[in-house]
Amino acid sequence: MLQTMKAFVLLGAGLSFVGAQTMEKCNTQGTLCFQQITDPTTQITLGLALPPGGAIDVDFLAQLTVPVPYGFAGFGVGANSAIPQASVGGFVTRFTLSGPSGAVVNAMLVQQNTLSADGSKLFPTSAGGGTVQVSSLSSYTSTAANFIFRCQNCLTSSDSGPLGLTLFSSSRAPIYPAIDALNATLLTAGATISTVEFSDTVGLQTAEYAGYLAVAGVE
Repeated sequence: MLQTMKAFVLLGAGLSFVGAQTMEKCNTQGTLCFQQITDPTTQITLGLALPPGGAIDVDFLAQLTVPVPYGFAGFGVGANSAIPQASVGGFVTRFTLSGPSGAVVNAMLVQQNTLSADGSKLFPTSAGGGTVQVSSLSSYTSTAANFIFRCQNCLTSSDSGPLGLTLFSSSRAPIYPAIDALNATLLTAGATISTVEFSDTVGLQTAEYAGYLAVAGVE
């Protein structure tokens, strides 16, 4: 459910959004271009692609771009100004590998999250959750981190029509259970939360979905 990765994605269907700016962006090689939504409150830019006839609770490809330095950022289905029960989120971490080498490495991580009963933290979804595949195209610079990943059975809701999403970001550092752990608890206090709406989920579907997965290396 959790994999490491490196930087970028694409999509190319005409989309409509409510409550945020939209623009087209391509990766540095120009091989992937897509319509994306930018939210000024969280400073998150999000692009989504679905397979033909698909739904976000089954399978999607995402590009999540956030400014750095930061703690964590992510999104889930819902538009009630609260972090959803199920969500996905990314963070950049620096950790020490166990073993003789004890090497220190940087990693970009994406994990599927479950909200605690009291809403105070997000923790990794346990057995029975979805599958996250992080693209090796993912990357980060001194100003932004670009998480590109495929998520299967990660979120709730398969409603057609408008798709409300809650975006969240926080400068609080993730809490790791061990020095070489690739999962984390994310504290929600002080997080910036915003809602956006994709007005037509059909516009997120593309007949080229398999090609997108191939380019991203997450088939």
